[in-house]
This record gives sequence, C-alpha cells and structure tokens, in this order.
Amino acid sequence: MADTAAYYHAAYIVAGVLYVLYAVSLASRRRKVWDRLAALDRGDAS
Repeated sequence: MADTAAYYHAAYIVAGVLYVLYAVSLASRRRKVWDRLAALDRGDAS
C-alpha cells in the first residue's frame, strides 16, 4: 500500500512540474507574440 501511495505522490509531483513548465512556456510564447505585434504596430520589420 505504501508503494502505491508513493507512486501517486510521485505522479502528482511530475504532473505539477509539467503543468508549471507548460504555463511558463505559454506565458513566454504569449509575451513574444505581443512583442511582435507591438513591433509591427510601430512599423519595425524585425
């Protein structure tokens, strides 16, 4: 029973880490898109 609980605990930790990494990647991607849109609005081609 302890082994099963340990597996569940590890699975929750892995799922939490993956979720945080996913949220951070989404936030950084959204920031890059907003920067690109702002550059287009200013007329910068870069």
